[in-house]
Amino acid sequence: MRCAVVGSVAAIGFSPITAALTAVVYRFPASMVGYVSGFSAVWPAMFSAVFYLVLGGFAVIGGLGAAAGIAVERLRRERAITYTIGASFVIALLGALSLALLEYVVGPW
Repeated sequence: MRCAVVGSVAAIGFSPITAALTAVVYRFPASMVGYVSGFSAVWPAMFSAVFYLVLGGFAVIGGLGAAAGIAVERLRRERAITYTIGASFVIALLGALSLALLEYVVGPW
Protein backbone atom coordinates (compact mmCIF):
# COMPACT_ATOMS: atom_id res chain seq x y z
CA MET A 1 0.00 0.00 0.00
CA ARG A 2 2.93 2.32 0.67
CA CYS A 3 4.08 2.03 -2.94
CA ALA A 4 0.62 3.01 -4.16
CA VAL A 5 0.84 6.31 -2.30
CA VAL A 6 4.43 6.88 -3.44
CA GLY A 7 3.48 6.09 -7.04
CA SER A 8 0.51 8.43 -7.00
CA VAL A 9 2.36 11.36 -5.45
CA ALA A 10 5.45 10.85 -7.60
CA ALA A 11 3.46 10.69 -10.85
CA ILE A 12 1.61 13.89 -9.98
CA GLY A 13 4.85 15.56 -8.93
CA PHE A 14 6.67 14.52 -12.09
CA SER A 15 3.92 15.86 -14.38
CA PRO A 16 5.12 19.49 -14.58
CA ILE A 17 8.71 18.32 -15.03
CA THR A 18 7.82 15.99 -17.89
CA ALA A 19 5.66 18.71 -19.45
CA ALA A 20 8.66 21.04 -19.47
CA LEU A 21 10.84 18.27 -20.89
CA THR A 22 8.27 17.60 -23.62
CA ALA A 23 8.08 21.31 -24.44
CA VAL A 24 11.85 21.57 -24.80
CA VAL A 25 12.20 18.46 -26.94
CA TYR A 26 8.95 18.58 -28.95
CA ARG A 27 6.00 20.83 -28.01
CA PHE A 28 3.33 21.13 -25.33
CA PRO A 29 -0.17 22.65 -25.39
CA ALA A 30 -0.10 25.67 -23.08
CA SER A 31 -3.53 26.56 -21.80
CA MET A 32 -5.08 29.58 -23.55
CA VAL A 33 -1.99 30.02 -25.76
CA GLY A 34 -1.63 27.01 -28.03
CA TYR A 35 1.41 24.86 -28.61
CA VAL A 36 4.69 26.12 -27.20
CA SER A 37 8.17 24.72 -27.69
CA GLY A 38 11.79 25.46 -26.91
CA PHE A 39 13.53 26.61 -23.75
CA SER A 40 11.29 29.66 -23.46
CA ALA A 41 8.31 27.32 -23.08
CA VAL A 42 9.49 25.65 -19.87
CA TRP A 43 7.50 27.81 -17.44
CA PRO A 44 4.31 28.02 -19.55
CA ALA A 45 4.39 24.24 -19.97
CA MET A 46 4.85 23.68 -16.24
CA PHE A 47 2.02 26.04 -15.32
CA SER A 48 -0.20 24.44 -17.96
CA ALA A 49 0.54 21.00 -16.57
CA VAL A 50 -0.53 22.18 -13.11
CA PHE A 51 -3.66 23.68 -14.69
CA TYR A 52 -4.48 20.37 -16.39
CA LEU A 53 -3.85 18.50 -13.14
CA VAL A 54 -6.27 20.79 -11.28
CA LEU A 55 -8.90 20.27 -13.99
CA GLY A 56 -8.92 16.54 -13.30
CA GLY A 57 -5.69 15.13 -14.59
CA PHE A 58 -4.61 14.37 -11.03
CA ALA A 59 -7.16 11.54 -10.89
CA VAL A 60 -5.87 9.89 -14.06
CA ILE A 61 -2.16 10.37 -13.39
CA GLY A 62 -2.51 9.61 -9.69
CA GLY A 63 -4.59 6.51 -10.33
CA LEU A 64 -2.13 5.15 -12.86
CA GLY A 65 0.76 5.91 -10.51
CA ALA A 66 -0.99 4.08 -7.68
CA ALA A 67 -1.71 1.10 -9.94
CA ALA A 68 1.94 1.00 -10.96
CA GLY A 69 2.97 1.12 -7.31
CA ILE A 70 0.72 -1.80 -6.44
CA ALA A 71 1.99 -3.82 -9.40
CA VAL A 72 5.63 -3.12 -8.57
CA GLU A 73 5.12 -3.98 -4.91
CA ARG A 74 3.64 -7.35 -5.85
CA LEU A 75 6.28 -8.17 -8.45
CA ARG A 76 9.45 -6.81 -6.83
CA ARG A 77 9.42 -6.58 -3.03
CA GLU A 78 13.04 -5.50 -2.82
CA ARG A 79 13.72 -2.05 -4.27
CA ALA A 80 9.99 -1.51 -4.79
CA ILE A 81 10.16 2.22 -4.06
CA THR A 82 12.88 2.79 -6.66
CA TYR A 83 10.95 0.93 -9.35
CA THR A 84 7.74 2.72 -8.37
CA ILE A 85 9.36 6.13 -8.78
CA GLY A 86 10.74 5.09 -12.16
CA ALA A 87 7.35 3.82 -13.29
CA SER A 88 5.74 7.05 -12.08
CA PHE A 89 8.15 9.09 -14.19
CA VAL A 90 7.27 7.01 -17.25
CA ILE A 91 3.54 7.47 -16.55
CA ALA A 92 3.96 11.24 -16.22
CA LEU A 93 6.00 11.32 -19.43
CA LEU A 94 3.34 9.35 -21.30
CA GLY A 95 0.72 11.78 -20.00
CA ALA A 96 2.69 14.78 -21.28
CA LEU A 97 3.28 13.11 -24.64
CA SER A 98 -0.40 12.24 -24.95
CA LEU A 99 -1.26 15.93 -24.51
CA ALA A 100 1.41 16.92 -27.03
CA LEU A 101 0.08 14.44 -29.59
CA LEU A 102 -3.63 14.93 -28.88
CA GLU A 103 -4.10 16.95 -32.06
CA TYR A 104 -3.38 13.87 -34.16
CA VAL A 105 -6.13 11.91 -32.40
CA VAL A 106 -8.99 14.42 -32.10
CA GLY A 107 -7.99 16.91 -34.78
CA PRO A 108 -6.98 20.55 -34.40
CA TRP A 109 -8.48 22.33 -31.41
